[in-house]
Amino acid sequence: MRIRIIAPFLFSIPACLVLSCNKVPETGFNGIVLWGKGSCDVIFNQGYGRAYEKYDGSVYFVPYSVVQKTPVKTAELLQNEGIKIRSNKGEVRAELNPGIYVLMLEDFYSPETDKVIKISSGDLVQENVSFWICE
Repeated sequence: MRIRIIAPFLFSIPACLVLSCNKVPETGFNGIVLWGKGSCDVIFNQGYGRAYEKYDGSVYFVPYSVVQKTPVKTAELLQNEGIKIRSNKGEVRAELNPGIYVLMLEDFYSPETDKVIKISSGDLVQENVSFWICE
C-alpha cells in the first residue's frame, strides 16, 4: 500500500527537475552567445569575413552601475559582482531582475567589447550576442 502512494512522487521528482532546468525565464535573457577571434586589421561588416562559434563556458551579467563605478575594470573585479551563468552550446538563459547589465565572457574581457543588455520588468530579452576577440 505504501509503495502505491510513494511511487507517483518518486517519478514526479525527476520530471520536475528536468522541466525546471529547461525553463525559459519570464524576466531576463534568453539567447545564443557566439564568439570568434582573429585579425582586426581590416574593418569588417558585422559577421562578414568572420567565423563565429557557439560559446561554451561561463558568461557574466554584471550590473551596469558596477561597471560605471569601477575605476580599474579588471575581469576578476567585474565577475565577482556579476551573475554567473553557464552557456550550453551557446545557449544562455538567465532570470534577471530589471536593470541594465554588461554581458561578458569568462575567458575574455575588454571594455571595447561590452555588450549592454537592458531588462525591463516582465521583459524577456531574446537576442543573439557575438563577441570578436582581436589577436
